[in-house]
Amino acid sequence: MSNTLTISAEGFVGDDPKYFVGEKDNKNYVNFRMAHTDRYKDKTGVWSNGSTTWLSVKAWGTLAENVANSVYKADPVYVEGHFTMDEYTDKDNVVHTVPTILANKILFNMTKGICTINRNKTSENSDITADSVLVDSISQNKGKNNPVKQKAKLGK
Repeated sequence: MSNTLTISAEGFVGDDPKYFVGEKDNKNYVNFRMAHTDRYKDKTGVWSNGSTTWLSVKAWGTLAENVANSVYKADPVYVEGHFTMDEYTDKDNVVHTVPTILANKILFNMTKGICTINRNKTSENSDITADSVLVDSISQNKGKNNPVKQKAKLGK
C-alpha cells in the first residue's frame, strides 16, 4: 500500500500551462494553476458561489506534452494525482507553500463542452489504418433528431 494522499479535483484552468524542459534530469514537465469554486443553493433556492480554492498542477512525460498542446486558460478540467505541499522562496526571500497535485490524469470535463481527440501513436493502436472515425450520436440516441456529429481523427 502506498503512503501518499491521492486527490481528485474539478475546476477551471487559471492560466495557460507552462512547459519546462528538464536540464539536469531530462524530465520535461508542465505546470498550471486551477481554481475550484464551491457552489451551493442558498435558503431561497438560488445557486451561489462559495469560496475558491487554488491548486497548482504538475505533470511529466507524455501527459505533460499532451497538456502543453491541448489545455488552455479557462478550460474545465478534472485532475487526479498525489497531493503535496510545494515550497518556493520568492525574490524577497519569503517562503511560500502551495497546495499541488502531482497529476497522473488530466481530463476535460465533458459536462462543460465538447472536444476532439488525436490519439498518441503507440504500439497498441499502430494497426489503426482509418483516417477518421465518424461518431454519429443520432444512432446512439435511438433515432432521435440530434444534430451532433463529430469527426475524431485517429493515429495522427
